[in-house]
Amino acid sequence: MEKKPVSNIIKGLIIAAILIVLDLLGATSFLQNVSWFAYVPTIALVVLCALNVIHYCSELKGNVKFGDAFAFGFKTAAIVALVMVLYTFISLKYVHPEFKEKAYQEALTGYQQQPNIMPEEAKTQAKNYADNFTMISVSRALMSTLIVSAIGSAIGAALAKRKQ
Repeated sequence: MEKKPVSNIIKGLIIAAILIVLDLLGATSFLQNVSWFAYVPTIALVVLCALNVIHYCSELKGNVKFGDAFAFGFKTAAIVALVMVLYTFISLKYVHPEFKEKAYQEALTGYQQQPNIMPEEAKTQAKNYADNFTMISVSRALMSTLIVSAIGSAIGAALAKRKQ
């Protein structure tokens, strides 16, 4: 009996769980003040997606084409992106609601430093940004996860040992 490869849904959930742990680690520890830690989840996502595809190819003993390997990796990336979008939404609404106020303050400071914007206009622009902060963050989570995962999947498909 031939062994079936691990589902991309399971692998996607595992990768998303690792990214969530990294995010929570960064948000609740001294690492939030360390500038290099902001790149750790991105690097982890590329490496995990590449390893995911390499593992998939090894499960099939190399009998897979580049396109099939990449497709498996991208399907896994879609699962990761879905989970990260849900996590981002829940995190901003319930776990870290203070991020919205912090975003308002940072936007207001940025707008006030521009000499061609009146104070009332700066407050209005900052409020608009804060009102759309959740949507912007969720969209950013979706796009960045998909793009970075696609890069990792392509690297994994290129590095995997294939017979075809």
